[in-house]
Amino acid sequence: MIFLNPLVLFGLIAASIPIILHFLNLRRVKKLEFSTLKFLKELQRSQIRKVKLRQLLLLILRTLLIIFIVLAFARPVIKGTLPGLTKYAKTSAIILVDNSPSMNYSDEYGNRFNLAKRVAKKLLDQIHSGDEVIIIDMASNKKLEDYQFTGDLRSLSEQVNKIQISYSVANISQSLNLCFSLFENSKNINKEIYIISDNQSINFHNFDSSKVQKIRPAFYFLAIGANSKVTLKNLSVDSLNFITHIFQPNKPILLNAIVHNHSKSEQAESSISLSFGNEKVAQHSFDISKASDKAIELSTNLSDEKIINGKVELQSDALIEDNTRYFGIIIPKKPKVALIEDEKNPFLLTALLYNNPNSYCETDVFSPNDFNNQDIQKYDAIIVASYTNLSMDKLNKYLSIGGKALFFPTDELKNNSAIFQKINNLNLNFKFGTNAVITKINKNNTLFEGVFLNKSEENSPDNIKINQFAVVNKGIPIIETTDGVLLSEQNIGSGKMIFLGVFPDTKWSNLPTSTLFPVIIYRSILYLSMLPELSKDVVIGQNAQIIIPERFAKGSNFKVVDPKGNEFYLYAPYLPSGVIISLKDFILPGNYIIYNVSNEPVAIVSANLSKFESDLQPIDNDKIVSLLQKKFGSSVNVSFIDDFTSLNKRIEKVRTGSELWQVLIILALITAIAELVVQRVMKNEVV
Repeated sequence: MIFLNPLVLFGLIAASIPIILHFLNLRRVKKLEFSTLKFLKELQRSQIRKVKLRQLLLLILRTLLIIFIVLAFARPVIKGTLPGLTKYAKTSAIILVDNSPSMNYSDEYGNRFNLAKRVAKKLLDQIHSGDEVIIIDMASNKKLEDYQFTGDLRSLSEQVNKIQISYSVANISQSLNLCFSLFENSKNINKEIYIISDNQSINFHNFDSSKVQKIRPAFYFLAIGANSKVTLKNLSVDSLNFITHIFQPNKPILLNAIVHNHSKSEQAESSISLSFGNEKVAQHSFDISKASDKAIELSTNLSDEKIINGKVELQSDALIEDNTRYFGIIIPKKPKVALIEDEKNPFLLTALLYNNPNSYCETDVFSPNDFNNQDIQKYDAIIVASYTNLSMDKLNKYLSIGGKALFFPTDELKNNSAIFQKINNLNLNFKFGTNAVITKINKNNTLFEGVFLNKSEENSPDNIKINQFAVVNKGIPIIETTDGVLLSEQNIGSGKMIFLGVFPDTKWSNLPTSTLFPVIIYRSILYLSMLPELSKDVVIGQNAQIIIPERFAKGSNFKVVDPKGNEFYLYAPYLPSGVIISLKDFILPGNYIIYNVSNEPVAIVSANLSKFESDLQPIDNDKIVSLLQKKFGSSVNVSFIDDFTSLNKRIEKVRTGSELWQVLIILALITAIAELVVQRVMKNEVV
C-alpha cells in the first residue's frame, strides 16, 4: 500500500484527542460522601462494568472516526483491484520511447523500434477519463515547452506515429529530468513513467543520481529485446586514425579504420571501403575475431579538391547506422610564406624554389623593417632569418593566436640573445667549435612522415659536420647531435614554431649543402601550413567550435551545407585570431561543409554516431534499480515488463491499483452512526 497524499497522515495526531479527553475526564472524578451513598453502593457490579465498556467503545469509535477521515484524505492505494472500486488512481503518465540507433536492430520479434511504437500504443489503451499523458522520444533535443499533458487519445497516437529513429543517444538521465519538470504542471497526484527501451548501458551513462525530494513517480521499464534468443552479429567502425598527417593533392593518404566485432563469434570475409564523396577509392576484405577490435589499413591518393568529403563504410549487417564513419580533410592551397632576411640567402631561396613556377609555396621576401608594416595574418608560415629592427612582439602575438614560423639563429643573436627571449621566453645557448655530428633523427615525427624508407632513428645522414649552432631550452627534439638538439618544435599559444639551430651558411655547418637541408625546409613549410584545426570530428548531439583564420574567413558571414545538401547561414563573431564559428546539436551523421562569402570551403565538421551505441547488450535490471534508489530512495517503485502479449493485464498487475478512499469514507460514516447509537443508548440508560 502507498499513499498518494502522504502529508495528510500528519493529521493522525488528531486521533489522540479523544483519548486525552477521556483520561482528563477520569481525573476530574472526586470521592464525596452524601446521604444516598449507601443506595449507590447497592448497584450491581455488572452494571458498572457495562457502563465502562460502553465508554471504552465510544472512545474507540471516536478515535476510529478521526483515523478513517485522515486516511481517506491521504488516498491510500493497493496493487490489484477490489470489486466495485476504481481500478486505479487518476494518473499523470509520461511514456519515454527510445528512438536511438540501436533500436533499429531486428530480431525474431521484428524491428525493435516498430515494436516499441506498438507497445506505446498499447499503453495508450490504459488511458481513462481524468488521465493525462505525454509522449517523449528520448533521443530528441526537444525542450520543456515542446510538451504538454493531454488525454486526447487520437493526438497521442499521432505523436507515436511521427516518432522516427534518431542518431543520438537516448539519455535516460536527461529524459528523467525533463519528466520531473513536466510533472510540476501535472494535475494528478499519481505519477507514472514508462520507459520503452532496449536499456543499453550507454543510455545510463553519467546518470544524475542527485536526490529528488518532491516527486516520487512509479517506474515501468518495458524491455524491448529482453527475450530475444537471436545471436547478435554486429560490426561497427569505432574510429579512424590517420597515419598520413601532411595532406597534398595527388599524394598518398594512409589511415587505419578501427573496427569492433560485437558478436560472440568470428566474422569472416567482411568488407570495408574508403570513399571520397560518392566515389569508392579503396576496398579491403578482412576477418575479425569475436568480441575484439581490428585496425584495418586503407590507402589511396588524394584528389586535388580543396576539401575531401570522406567516409569509411562496412558492408551491411544487423545495425546499419554504425557501419559508416565520416571524416573530412582540408588540403591547403599552395602555402603563402614570408621570408624575413637582410640579404637574400641562396641556400634558403633554392630550398624554397623561389621564383620557380613549380614551387610548392609562394614566397614573399622582406627586410625586417619592411615586414614590420605587413599584415602577417595573410601568411601561412613565416621564416625568420634576420632580427635587426624586427618587431619580436608582433611575431610573438602572431604565434600566440595561431601563427606558424620557422626560426634560424643569426650572428646578431650570438651577441644579443635576449632579442629571442620575447618569443615565449625562449633562451638560446650557443655552441662554438663543436664539430658536432647528427646522432638521431626522429623519423616518426610528422615533419619527416614518408621521407625515409628506413625509419630507424639511428640511421642518420653521414658527412654533416656542425661547427657552431644554437640550442633552445624548450621543445620536442626532432634532430639531435652529439652536442645537443639541432631541430625542434614547440607550441606557442595556439601557434607552432620550428627552430633549426644553424644559420644556412657554410660558416655554421655543411648542412645547407647537403640533401637533408632542402628536405627540412620543404617539410617544415608543409608541416606548418597544415590546417587540422579546420577539420573537426564530433559525436551526434554534441556541439562544435571552429576558429577560421582571417585569411580564409573573409568576413563574418558563412554558409553551412549539411550532409543532405540543405543550406543555412550564420554570422560569426570576429576575433584577432580569426572568426569563431559555433555549430550546435548535430542530428544527422555526415560532413558539414562551411563556406565563406566567396563560396570557398574553409572548414569541415564530421558528425558521427557514438561508438557506444553499437553495444546492443542491455544493462542489468539490478543496476537500473540501484541507480534509481540512489536518486529516489530505497522505496522507489520500479517494475520490469518483458512480455507484451497481454500488456494490459500485466500493467494492471504491477501498477498502482485500487484507491481505498471510498472504503474509508464508508467506514467513517458507519463509525459515526455507531458512535451516535452508542451515545444515545447510554443517554437513555442514564435517564
